[in-house]
Amino acid sequence: MGQYWVLVNLDKKEFVDPRQVGSGLKLIEILTNHPSACEAMVVLCAAQREVRGGGDLDMEKNRHGPERDFCDLPEEYREIARRTIGRWAGDRVVLVGDYTQDSDLPDHPHASTIWDACRTGEYRNISQDVARVLAHEIHPHAKATWQQEHSIPTKQQKEYEQIIDDLRSIIAALQKRIRELEALKATTP
Repeated sequence: MGQYWVLVNLDKKEFVDPRQVGSGLKLIEILTNHPSACEAMVVLCAAQREVRGGGDLDMEKNRHGPERDFCDLPEEYREIARRTIGRWAGDRVVLVGDYTQDSDLPDHPHASTIWDACRTGEYRNISQDVARVLAHEIHPHAKATWQQEHSIPTKQQKEYEQIIDDLRSIIAALQKRIRELEALKATTP
């Protein structure tokens, strides 16, 4: 199976699910798929609050979209772009896997719980906004094709994903119990 990864902003408690921006969940898939979570990081971490020159990401005028007509962008997209481009600039951002252990992020207590926090809603999923910016800027056709091919899971895939989710919950509960027992052991003479 392998380890699955998500992009996480520890400061804002937000994450990007690589599948929702056109990538796979394994590190090699994140590196090799396009559009990808790597491109999502560029969008999120660019210290760009406004367009200052050629090559900056579109926020007001259409310079990079498929039609590249230099006219004003629809207000809906401008709102998404303004709240997404550079959103994570300066924040603590990490890739966290479902096998992450507390020792993997020494400065972040309970690192092993981050994956589950993303899955349960404790962290906010901003993948759709990021996917929209990526679709406009660089991959309008690739994203649409990827969504058509992968967005409707089969019944078997759904069952498989539910089993995996259940197993991850069991593992997280066991890890939590182990930490509790280790803490108790440390305080018992």
